[in-house]
Amino acid sequence: MSELSDVRGVVEATERDLQRLSGADLVVGVSSYNNAETIGSVIAAGLSGLASYFPGSRAVTVHADGGSEDGTVERAANAADHDTLLQVPFRIYPIDTLSDDLTSMPGKASAHRTIFSVARKLGARACVVLSGAASGVTPEWLERLARPILEQEFDFVAPYYRRHKFDGAIGKGILNPMTRALYGKRVRQPGAAEFAVSGRFAERCLDNAAWSTDVSSISADFWLQLQALSGGFRVCQTWLGTKIEHSAGPAQDLSVILSHLLSCLFADMMDNAAIWQKVRHSEPIPLFGPPFESLTEPTAVNLKRMIDAYRLGHRDLQGIWGMVLPPATLLELKRLAIRPDEEFQLADQVWARTLCDFSLAFRLRTIGRDHLLRALTPLYLGWAASFIRQILEAGSDEVEQRIEKLCLTFEAQKPYLISRWRWPDRFNP
Repeated sequence: MSELSDVRGVVEATERDLQRLSGADLVVGVSSYNNAETIGSVIAAGLSGLASYFPGSRAVTVHADGGSEDGTVERAANAADHDTLLQVPFRIYPIDTLSDDLTSMPGKASAHRTIFSVARKLGARACVVLSGAASGVTPEWLERLARPILEQEFDFVAPYYRRHKFDGAIGKGILNPMTRALYGKRVRQPGAAEFAVSGRFAERCLDNAAWSTDVSSISADFWLQLQALSGGFRVCQTWLGTKIEHSAGPAQDLSVILSHLLSCLFADMMDNAAIWQKVRHSEPIPLFGPPFESLTEPTAVNLKRMIDAYRLGHRDLQGIWGMVLPPATLLELKRLAIRPDEEFQLADQVWARTLCDFSLAFRLRTIGRDHLLRALTPLYLGWAASFIRQILEAGSDEVEQRIEKLCLTFEAQKPYLISRWRWPDRFNP
């Protein structure tokens, strides 16, 4: 059986195409599903980056498409012009449409697996992954993502974007501090759709039985990064300029987004408890490239709506919160609910412990996991409103200091998490 035969949807013609190639040092993979508006610019930027920064390297560009019906495949081929472009399909199953990741691209895990399989077949040392839904991709992205792997043997390169201080609150308030506290690596913006991996890391992922499970599918990009962190691989970051949100796809409900990301994170905590419980401190990871000169557009926020959502959740979700959170936390949340808007502030320690308690309830299946994670949405909105209030007038340096303070609080709560995790029945603060 061929190496690609277990990748659903890859046709026999692809095998013949791969056999004609002599191998590759670098694979650039672009995944798409109905991204006709953006796919051409992504493909063109990738090819331009290869020509400009890796002219002597053996490189192959792979376009993995999930059966687009809007002309995406044709526009990708036109953008390649006379350059080599290997187009391979990946299959989207009905379940995939119910588990979109943050880019609203169903079947993202299948797309990544297809790209990684091509990279392994070609013996690639590095694989850069781009989303066909991305806007603002430049040729420099190829150089900044691939070079740390090709020249310094890193295994996972995460992007570092410049974003408006109100953007990316889920990353700032959950993904960044939680992954940092768990695995001791300070990845500033986890779960981005653009990244690069080594051949060694790609092969490890392909051999991971969890690849085809719901855990990897519901938030494929974040899941891959968690594999790098928990697996002890060499991880770094690189500047990619201003973050421009991905195009296309319907807007997702906040509860769905949180549920997907937290399911991925909490399941990983269950799988790798023996690893993260040994980590006591965090350390910075290398950040490559000078920052791009860029501007970020202001983002409108409605603090009152967020605070009102928290108060509504406090009123309606007492039964669920009471099953998950200890009395001391419930008391703090009650006090918060009756504070006036101008004094609304959720303490970092309370927020950190709340996420720890929800991770334990997820593990113990205290209630149905979907109901559990959706019950966290008002709590998250309360934290986000509190955080935004504190940085309304803050400059970029002050915002970074505030985020660092939050992360240090999460690290300080690691003993609390470990104690609750090891002795859930005995440790009840």
